[in-house]
Amino acid sequence: MPKPTARISHPYGVAFEKREELPFRVRIADPKEDLNRILELRSRAYGRHLPEMAKRLEQAEPDDLREDALLLIAESKQTGELLGSIRLVTNVSRPLSIEHETPLPAQFQHRHLLEARRLTVCNGAEGRMTTPALIKAIYEVSFHCGLDVVLITARHPVDRMYRAMQFKDALDGQVLLLPDVNNVPHRLFYMEVATADSTWRAVNWPFYPFLARTWHPDIAVDFELAYQRLCQYVGEPLRVT
Repeated sequence: MPKPTARISHPYGVAFEKREELPFRVRIADPKEDLNRILELRSRAYGRHLPEMAKRLEQAEPDDLREDALLLIAESKQTGELLGSIRLVTNVSRPLSIEHETPLPAQFQHRHLLEARRLTVCNGAEGRMTTPALIKAIYEVSFHCGLDVVLITARHPVDRMYRAMQFKDALDGQVLLLPDVNNVPHRLFYMEVATADSTWRAVNWPFYPFLARTWHPDIAVDFELAYQRLCQYVGEPLRVT
């Protein structure tokens, strides 16, 4: 399967109507500088719901150390505190971790997939704002990198958030018992990148103005670096459409 072709076009069906400053910045993490901070936040956040996982998540996972992994973080502009993070990997160079847990349906075969895992946010008002900002970054990364589908796993009741975002159940209701979350039941959801924007507009998703109609200079993701990292095009020129 050929590598995906990067896109430089606007990712939304409407133009930005306003500019909005956020109290935090979203950027690509530097694993050497930021990984320990990510692990500390991850351990603390998961420990609130799954205390037995707190110690385990203080250590990096194999996907954190992949050369083609992308870690996104949100950090407070005022204090520098880490407010949120998520890990992105693709199937461009090797199978996704989720493929070791369950066979993916035929509709995902021979397509460029992005797996988003370990969404972690802190408590409080800033944490609530961080989640949609990271979702916006995930979508824009997927779009600009020319990927086809975003896959994400979620336990109940977090799955309600993804259903509200119009993610669809990839396994027709099948529950996965994932070892890396202590076999807590999860569902696998997916979003088609090419149709996400029109779907959000069709259902009048409340967060659509935040995503599509608002320019956030603080969501400062280097999409060229993201493409190089996720699609392993380091040192080679981008192909764009």
